[in-house]
Amino acid sequence: MKLKILIISSTTFFGGAEQFIVSTLTKLESDYELYFFVADKKTATQLGNRNIYVPTDISLLCQIKELYKFIKKIKPDLLFFNGSNISYFLPLFKKYKTIYYRHTTNLYAPKRRRWLFKIIMNILYRNASLTIHVSQYSLSEQKTGKGICIHNGINALSDIRHTESSCAPLKVLFCSRLEKPKGIREIVTAFKSINPEIAQLTIIGNGSEKDWVIENISDSIKYLGFQKDVTNFYKDADVMILMSEFENFPISIIEALNYGLPVITTGAGGISEMITDEYNGLIIKSNPEEIIQAVERLN
Repeated sequence: MKLKILIISSTTFFGGAEQFIVSTLTKLESDYELYFFVADKKTATQLGNRNIYVPTDISLLCQIKELYKFIKKIKPDLLFFNGSNISYFLPLFKKYKTIYYRHTTNLYAPKRRRWLFKIIMNILYRNASLTIHVSQYSLSEQKTGKGICIHNGINALSDIRHTESSCAPLKVLFCSRLEKPKGIREIVTAFKSINPEIAQLTIIGNGSEKDWVIENISDSIKYLGFQKDVTNFYKDADVMILMSEFENFPISIIEALNYGLPVITTGAGGISEMITDEYNGLIIKSNPEEIIQAVERLN
């Protein structure tokens, strides 16, 4: 009889953590009996015909009640908390074997409350059977409980074929969620001042900053929204840019490196475990002036 694993995510949008469920955790089903408790309907759709429960109410307390009922019904051997806010209630499930998969870092907490957040997180670490971090940076934040680091990864390309750029403009790609902490406003502001004959920015993604981005489109900026397949955009680009205020080990940068692209970034969190300044990218501060200078250097 296979071990039963219940994978839990309360996030209501499809991001990197949800992509991890679909692309990676589903590969466990050859050896384990998998069940999924996911709040995001897109994630549920991409999981296809599997043992899935989607809560009827997305409020956190209601999700916890429905999760308890689902656990009693299927009687799993292991609970796999795939990040998300529901993980804050992990101590309520301490009688079960639990894995806490930590996609983020303490940097996500506001600076004025970061000390409190560190205390809360280490309470969670102590109550989990095991915490898996995706960067050494994140692992260094854990002071209690058992933790290990397993870096995010993707399938390596056997053959990288770029569209050759014989001359300017430099083709720069932003492929991530459109949120302020990703530095999208600083990036767009910078490119509004860049001559489109020097460099052009392609923005792929969706998020709360979508309307602001659309309002600030210029001749040097192209916004294409969410794209299910981003392969050709990576192949066509010369450089990737991500000006995150905080990160752990972003999949988008791994994908860029997989396509042989240098990355303009901040080096926040675990990014510096992937990007070495002046080697496979440029590490700069997230402000329009430095972004402009970095783009001009690479042109």
